[in-house]
Formats: sequence, C-alpha cells, structure tokens
Amino acid sequence: EFCFSLDLWDANTPNLYEIEIKVIEKFTKDSVKNGGYDFVYNPLDCNFCDDFMKYYDISIKSEKNIIRIALFGNYHIYDDNCAVFENEMLTVLVNDNIARIDIINGKLIYFKEFDIFGIAEEIYKTPFGYVIKGEIDIIGLDENFDEAWKFGSRDIFECADNKEPFVLCDDRIKLYNFLDDYFELDLNGNLMKEVISEKTLK
Repeated sequence: EFCFSLDLWDANTPNLYEIEIKVIEKFTKDSVKNGGYDFVYNPLDCNFCDDFMKYYDISIKSEKNIIRIALFGNYHIYDDNCAVFENEMLTVLVNDNIARIDIINGKLIYFKEFDIFGIAEEIYKTPFGYVIKGEIDIIGLDENFDEAWKFGSRDIFECADNKEPFVLCDDRIKLYNFLDDYFELDLNGNLMKEVISEKTLK
C-alpha cells in the first residue's frame, strides 16, 4: 500500500481540501464492497479476480464532509504524482487514461484514453495543459486532454545514479535518460538543449 497526499487550497473556492490517494494491491470483491466507499468506479471493466489489477483508494475531506472513492485501473498505476487538483476537480492518471472527479459530489465526470508507448507514471499541470511523464514518452496534453506534443529519446527516462530523470521547472522540462543523455524542453515540447553522453557516443 502506498500513499500520495495533497493538502490543497483551491484559489477559486473558500474551501480547504485534504486529499489522500492510496494504491491498493491486495483486495477481494468483498473487501471493496465492505470498504466504506461512497463510489466504486471501474471504467476499464477490470476483472476483480485479476492479480494484475490495482485501485486507487481516494479520500476527499472538506469542512462539509468526507467522500471515499475506489477507482480501478490496471497494474501500472502509481501513487507518486498521480493526480492534480484545480477548480474543485481532481484529475487522476490511470496509466494511459485520464479520470476527472468532481470533489464536491464524488462523481466521475470524465474518462479518456491517450496514446503512449510504455507506462505512464506521473501527471503535472502546466499553463498550457498537462505533462505526462512516461517511462519512454513525455507527452503534453491540452486542456481537453488531447495530445499536443510527444517527446522520446534513445532509452527510458530513468537514471541509475542520483540524477532526477524528470524535473518540471517554471519554463522548461529537464530530462535524463538511462544512457545519461540530457534534454531540455520548453513547456510546448520544443527541444531547447540536448547533451549526448559518452555512453551513447560509443
């Protein structure tokens, strides 16, 4: 069980929200049924008996109430930077899908697939939409969650040393791949800088 917590003030509302998201790996149909959830969403129609299935346990606390949601996905869902919050909407990355939940009433109002090669790992908000950090692809989505741009390299965006493979700055994205190649993109996905490592040049 993992946990991703957000203590958020929505600038457009007077409410303070505490949002906690856990990835649940071991469960049964009965444990979900008796788990105290207000809503159980299975938009991918996953099999409850599938060992390669996980779900997000989402708790939304406000001054008025607490809403608990089970949102099912496949095995490749992660707790780290898995959601963003804005305008009383929680946008959750469910591998290669986007789920939007109205945190006022807990309703799943939107679910959309996007195209990515490999695993989608993290989601971030930018002034132009959203950025998805994938294992192989970095993808920019617009405000409607349509693909705006895509960037890939010679290897996966992971590092064997202490370097951060993905860093989102105010005006750019800094990337390292497993070969230690370095890239900088602007927030529209344009390549600003590229430094090829000795590993790649060999």
